Amino acid sequence: MKDGSLDARRFENYRKMLGELSYFKRKNDVGAASVEREKWKKIHKLIKKMKR
Repeated sequence: MKDGSLDARRFENYRKMLGELSYFKRKNDVGAASVEREKWKKIHKLIKKMKR
């Protein structure tokens, strides 16, 4: 990307597509959805703890 071989817009599109794939995986796979839910639950607990 720095040397100009990859357009920044294409790279952003690639990252967007990775996010979409992740979403579909979580939507269709109960185990993956559970893991994602637990991850965010831990993150939210940490944020709450830091606010105190």
